Amino acid sequence: MNLAVSLHATTDAQRDELVPLNRSFPLETLLGTLRALPNLSRRHPVFFEYTLIHGKNDSPEDAKRLVRLLRGIPAKVNLIPMNAHPDSPEGAPPEAVIEAFAGILLRGGLRATVRRPRGADIAAACGQLQAARSAARSGGEADAKSTRLDSEGTRSSSGDAARSGGGADAKSTELDSQSGPDTEATRVSP
Repeated sequence: MNLAVSLHATTDAQRDELVPLNRSFPLETLLGTLRALPNLSRRHPVFFEYTLIHGKNDSPEDAKRLVRLLRGIPAKVNLIPMNAHPDSPEGAPPEAVIEAFAGILLRGGLRATVRRPRGADIAAACGQLQAARSAARSGGEADAKSTRLDSEGTRSSSGDAARSGGGADAKSTELDSQSGPDTEATRVSP
């Protein structure tokens, strides 16, 4: 069995805003509980989900804090650049910021995966199509044109609103500090 934790921030103030459940289970409590779990190892780490939001949780200081916070916990960090959508002023950081953040984690001894969103250019990235369906059901008007693929792979256009989130509809680049700086394995997430 694997354990995944939606972390998304390195301070309680940030996490209270991004993950309201943090008010009940602050970082110290959460991470202390994880450190006490038996049977965690490099082969069976805790998977930490961390959505990178431009200007909010993507600074070098955030990355350094993340390394310190996860020290002593067998961990793998899934970095998920936020999928932009018209209902939010937030979006993904520039590629250079994402790579710098991942580099700090690697140099700090953590394993990290950077998910590479696919489909955002046609509002079909993870979370965007579901939001479009929800808007269509509720009679919402279009803010953005989206393109869908039907069950036969044929593209069809609609004017449904797009929404986002990081997610599994992404190509991932797995980076491993144990493999050396020039080693990179690429996989496609289901």
